Amino acid sequence: MKNHVLSVAICIASITVIASSRTTVLAQDGARAMPAQSIDLGKLDPAPKTVVWLRGRFQLTNATQITYTAVEAKAEAESLANRLRATTGLTSIVAATPFTNTTIDGVVGILLRLDPTDASDDTGYFQMMVWPRLICIRAATPAGLANGCKIFLQLLPGGKTNPKDAAWEIPSCIITGRRNGDPADTPIVDDTARIERLNAAPPKGTDPVTLNPRPTMVSWERGKFTVTKLTKIMYSGDGAKAEAESLANKLRPATGFTFSVDPPPAADTGIDGVLLELEPRASNFGAAGFSMQVGKSHVRVMAGTPAGLSNGCKYLLQLLPPAILKQTKQENVDWEIPCCKLFDMPKDGDKNSGMKDK
Repeated sequence: MKNHVLSVAICIASITVIASSRTTVLAQDGARAMPAQSIDLGKLDPAPKTVVWLRGRFQLTNATQITYTAVEAKAEAESLANRLRATTGLTSIVAATPFTNTTIDGVVGILLRLDPTDASDDTGYFQMMVWPRLICIRAATPAGLANGCKIFLQLLPGGKTNPKDAAWEIPSCIITGRRNGDPADTPIVDDTARIERLNAAPPKGTDPVTLNPRPTMVSWERGKFTVTKLTKIMYSGDGAKAEAESLANKLRPATGFTFSVDPPPAADTGIDGVLLELEPRASNFGAAGFSMQVGKSHVRVMAGTPAGLSNGCKYLLQLLPPAILKQTKQENVDWEIPCCKLFDMPKDGDKNSGMKDK
């Protein structure tokens, strides 16, 4: 089963969805990068409307590719590639073939997404999302893409005398351009502090579930998914069936439910149950990485490898009540999983690669 909408795990990502003027940012472990200390927002041209600084950085290398979603964006993609080669000395950066997938799960590099349905009356408006593995610049018009690319180039480190020795890193962030009705003299809003307050890890003891080890990214949402005797366990992709069978075997003793294990329906009617998806495009998550989305009617775990699916299932078991570990049927237990989005990309030999089965 393929994805339904454009979404970011990432870094999304992740798992972060940008819609209209609202921005949702996932909490992430690790020290926060402080790009605001070295980037003068007042000098960005054209002046954006809002900026949110995130943890992490995207690093340009000779392996970086620029893709685009429409032929109208090709010229801007090629122009950006030319400017990056000239600025950085990374001569292998190229504008690749058009991007035709409906989602960006597992994509690495720079994506210029031209979407005429996004505020087409705002010719210069853009949204730019910079994650450690992906930069997505989204606009309704080529002019909007051009504005996003100009801002992107200004985020590159300056004052490098020898490009070959430079670490061409761009701070992770979400930047939105100005719409036609926005006054040009309105100060740029640095929304970082507000977003961090909204997405700060809850005080100890208030998380719905304590995950150990904590995944790279976690975002708790309203609602719960309830496992019942009618819950389906589905799999997609070569090698996913064994993980689905393993998950069913771990769920059966305590719940007393039989759980059928089947491929998803042929018709794209949406996920209703638990879906384990082995997707080659998610191989960029790493050998043991995965993304998980828990909604009120579904759980979806996606990975590029069986090991990644296995790690996702271990986290899924942690999200259930502790009684799931029992080997006999447990009475009067609501098998509920809090709605959330998880993403984990452990380093080789780190974290989940040694995570014990529940």
